[in-house]
Amino acid sequence: MNKEGSRDIKISSTLDELCATVAEMASARIHEEINVKGSFHLALTGGVAGGLVCEKLILLWNAEPTKFVGLHIWWADERFVEVGSAERNAHAVLTHLRANSGIHIHQTLSSDAGVSLEVAATRYAFDLAGIAMDLTLLG
Repeated sequence: MNKEGSRDIKISSTLDELCATVAEMASARIHEEINVKGSFHLALTGGVAGGLVCEKLILLWNAEPTKFVGLHIWWADERFVEVGSAERNAHAVLTHLRANSGIHIHQTLSSDAGVSLEVAATRYAFDLAGIAMDLTLLG
């Protein structure tokens, strides 16, 4: 929704164009909310579209990192695989986001952390307790 409360409809002719538009709109909203309240909680996902949106977001965040200080990234559906696996939804963000960006990445426990899936899920649920997501992007 736009500021007047009406819906904006955007039409994209390709998946790449759609994902770029989503990333630009999300980044604008994130920046606005950080200016107002100092933080923003964003949940990301993987998959084809989710991964492409992540790539576009990373480009925008790396271009102007100071605009996104206060951003907290969470994972809507992280995979329980090894920490360095390209199958993790967090992989692109962890490997391509500038180290000094000021963006806080909340990580899940991986399968090589020496804990069970149930323990990892319980830990992440604990970390999420009391957090109100400002935006969740799903594929």
